[in-house]
Amino acid sequence: MPRDDFEAELNHQHRHLRDLLSELGTLTRNPEGFEAAKGPLVAKLRALRETVQAHFAFEEEGGYMSDVLRKAPRFLPEVERLEAQHTEILRDLDRLTRTDLEKTEPEAFLDEVHSLIERLGRHEREETDVVQRSVIEDTGTGD
Repeated sequence: MPRDDFEAELNHQHRHLRDLLSELGTLTRNPEGFEAAKGPLVAKLRALRETVQAHFAFEEEGGYMSDVLRKAPRFLPEVERLEAQHTEILRDLDRLTRTDLEKTEPEAFLDEVHSLIERLGRHEREETDVVQRSVIEDTGTGD
């Protein structure tokens, strides 16, 4: 895939992920509304799981970090850590989507969802940061 097409698709996926995370955050804000939100919450978690899996596969197959490593090999430990997070995040999403909400303490479950939202957002920001730092290093310019 041409680099411009890859970047456009990646930006589209990032927007979609941010939207899903925002919607999920809205659904989980009110523990008192947990009973009414169970159906939409499970549906949104499943949609997030599918989206995240496709997004991570797109990054990995598209060589998202290979450019980083070509430009700045010193980022290898960070890239490896970020790629390992893909497996961890997907595993946690799997666990959350399989949780029996009838037998779960609402506040504990919502805390786990909030934690996942924060982790996924932080993960995406860290990936973007590594890419930007590699570009700056490659061009030899900074702020």
